[in-house]
Amino acid sequence: MAPYEAEGRQLIEIVRAGLAVSLCQATFIEVPGVSVRPLAENPLWYRHILAWHHDGPLAPYGTEILRRVADGYLAACSDGPVYARRRDLNPHATRPAAVAPLTHRADGRRRRSGGGPR
Repeated sequence: MAPYEAEGRQLIEIVRAGLAVSLCQATFIEVPGVSVRPLAENPLWYRHILAWHHDGPLAPYGTEILRRVADGYLAACSDGPVYARRRDLNPHATRPAAVAPLTHRADGRRRRSGGGPR
């Protein structure tokens, strides 16, 4: 079997047809004909990274953006039975890290901050 890359509706249809299996995030919504199951012992993780220009109009709002995205992700997770099963198997690994956004200092090096340039 050769690896194949698909996403969205195409991915769902080839899995539903029995032609493939797929890795997906725990927030993936089960649809008729497709079963989603967490992998034992949390062997994989997926890192989400937000990016914006350090001098752009969003820079002063970095901390707020990060908080709202994390809150929205957790809300989406709490609605799904697949994620509930994953939480049951791996309660220590199902919370996003509380990390301040990186900003750039005047010397060009990055630092963690409360958001926005200083």
